[in-house]
Amino acid sequence: MSIQPGQVEQALVVNYVNVCSLTLLVYDACLKFEEELKYIWRKDWTFLKCVYIGSKYLAFVDGALTVVLLLQPGLKPHSCSVLYKTVIYLIWFGVVLAEAIIQCHAWVIWGLSKYDTSFTLSPLPNIRPCLPDESSSQSWAHIYITFLCIMVAEINVLVLMLWRKFMEFKYLGGGKRIALLQILYRDGMIYVFCLLALSAGHSVLDMRYWLPILS
Repeated sequence: MSIQPGQVEQALVVNYVNVCSLTLLVYDACLKFEEELKYIWRKDWTFLKCVYIGSKYLAFVDGALTVVLLLQPGLKPHSCSVLYKTVIYLIWFGVVLAEAIIQCHAWVIWGLSKYDTSFTLSPLPNIRPCLPDESSSQSWAHIYITFLCIMVAEINVLVLMLWRKFMEFKYLGGGKRIALLQILYRDGMIYVFCLLALSAGHSVLDMRYWLPILS
């Protein structure tokens, strides 16, 4: 396999960037070690603590494995393939944990970490025994916003599937198509569309029911 001069320079840049990134990561951990020991490790174990630790320290693992993959001489192709797949899965899992932290931040900022919803007796107990108190309307507004966020996520998934289907049709046309992929497209889009319809219906019904209370 021939290697061009430009590829050698690119490989060197990739090596330097990964080594520098891992070095900065270790340096930052050393600077914040006392604070992390005080505010993280010595506190009670919670879900967010586990997510934070997993998100942070997986970066050390995949960073070190990446450096080994790039700089270790004498690696066989099979070993390179195993290391590469391991790094990719670790990065993927770390991104999922990091996104979970961002979602929790937004959850807390919007005041959804605790629901202080109170109910009062209904004037028509045979139809509805309790009704939410007007003072707790803000919590119900947050629930409504949560359903809107779910709808946005479902629309995003549906658009991605439709776009992939459109690109496949554009470039393949009526030619070769994989039957399993067609089933995944069909069932996936039907499933997401049904979820979107249910979420939209739920939001509309909630709007009609809670709008008098929120106004």
